[in-house]
Amino acid sequence: MKRLTTLIVVLGIIFLTSCAQKPEQVRIALCPYTGDLPFFVAIEKGFFKEQGVEIKDTRCGNSTEALNALLANKVDIIAPISFSALLAAEIKSPGDVKLFLPGGESDKIVGSYLLIRKDSPLTSIEQLKGKKIGTYTGATQLLYLRLFLKEVGLDPKKDVTIIQVGPALQAQALDAGQFDALFTIEPYSTVALEKDIAKILVENPRVKYIVSPFISGSAAVSSRFLEENPKAVKKIYKAVAKALDFVRENEEEARNILPEYTPLEKSIAQKAGLLEWYKVDEPINMEAIQKISDLLYKNGILSARVLIKDMLLDKKYLK
Repeated sequence: MKRLTTLIVVLGIIFLTSCAQKPEQVRIALCPYTGDLPFFVAIEKGFFKEQGVEIKDTRCGNSTEALNALLANKVDIIAPISFSALLAAEIKSPGDVKLFLPGGESDKIVGSYLLIRKDSPLTSIEQLKGKKIGTYTGATQLLYLRLFLKEVGLDPKKDVTIIQVGPALQAQALDAGQFDALFTIEPYSTVALEKDIAKILVENPRVKYIVSPFISGSAAVSSRFLEENPKAVKKIYKAVAKALDFVRENEEEARNILPEYTPLEKSIAQKAGLLEWYKVDEPINMEAIQKISDLLYKNGILSARVLIKDMLLDKKYLK
């Protein structure tokens, strides 16, 4: 009887130990964006595994697809996507999404350009009057182009003709002469420059003419998952924060990971502009972030004003 009791106890200990050692499973949505690089690095370098987290990654084609997966409980966390999508979700389902690891452009980090064809005679912004300007599809990017034009003294409705094309077709459309200038972001700008299709008319227009810094997006976690498994969220953040440190200290090696998760060729991945990401203990300009939210509301992209500070994940869940 003692032997049986001892065996049961031993088996119980083995079972409990195996349960304790079993890694927590977290579903993460990834998009083919350079802005998701810290998550790519955390996967490739095993930083999630170091935290005892097993990642099931879902590859999404764009921000909307990733956000819908989060709201439908198909994933628990999404790597950085644009604020426009996240803010729209907050209006529709207040409190369902919490933000962490915001990122964007600054006076030192170039993420947007106004390009012209390599053989274009244009030399100044003023010469764009009466011309065609292209950008990629989407209401948010269209708004940013219009805001830029207003700031440089051009009426976006009277002075220019705006043409939108699919993201992957931007360089091709510029080269074909469908428009005279292209208002675009990374990595599309680097693709056009590296293929010798374009040259730069204005560097960093979103930062110089709209808001500086231009914090364009963030990673997010569902409030449901946060309530159910706050320890896993903290582990995810620690892994991503370590990955961000790796990106900063080993940028070339980190860039080599991009072709595994994005359509970028290795040569483009090494040159494309990266975002500036902010960890929880790093200062960030909340006024600049809120200004982007307010611009989206004032110009009809959002149906209500959203206070981004209320969407940020409390530091206690990250440290």
